[in-house]
Amino acid sequence: SATYSPDWSTPYLRGIAFTARWYEFEAHRTGADLGNELDLEIAAELTPHISLQFRQGEYQGGDAGSPGERRRTWLALEYKR
Repeated sequence: SATYSPDWSTPYLRGIAFTARWYEFEAHRTGADLGNELDLEIAAELTPHISLQFRQGEYQGGDAGSPGERRRTWLALEYKR
């Protein structure tokens, strides 16, 4: 994985962070290719108490018998005291 946090910010977004994660899945016993996944994420603070996160993951299946291809998207809003 790799994360980049730029030095700049906007009036409404502070502490911006861009993250990319790569996964390769393999069966422990047989070594069969179970696919790979790329996750991309952007997170930032809207206020000192509220943060926003957008995340997308894309999975591609491997050998026969591995799960089907999937794409998922998350949007999260978090409140901290």
